[in-house]
Amino acid sequence: MFCTQCGAHAADGARFCENCGASLQAPGAVAQVAPAKTNRRASKPTDPYQEQIRQLKLQIRQLKLELKRINTEMAAIRAQYNQTSSFVPGGLLKRLDKDIEDARLWGPQKKKQELQQQIMYLEQQLLGLQQQQAQ
Repeated sequence: MFCTQCGAHAADGARFCENCGASLQAPGAVAQVAPAKTNRRASKPTDPYQEQIRQLKLQIRQLKLELKRINTEMAAIRAQYNQTSSFVPGGLLKRLDKDIEDARLWGPQKKKQELQQQIMYLEQQLLGLQQQQAQ
């Protein structure tokens, strides 16, 4: 005998399934042949794009956080320049001070542009996957 709830072997005369605890006294609770195993996941269709979409969204979120950090760093550099520029005499010294600010912003600006390009590329991939998923 086999339990129709879980498919476990049940001893003759048993009142309850030792595996799942289901009552074996009810009509149809036992079968003479082991029931075919069903895969619960198989009944629910899986979305082949779901994991890829989740990964892309995570990558985009991480890149946007890094972009926010760089923007904060650049804002701090600009704020420092604005605070000190009023104390720098005009002419050549003022131009030199501005050149120093520009040089300090050059690295973060380049990284910012790279991140923006990466985000745009990943968002295009995400859009493509979402369109394929909708079909």
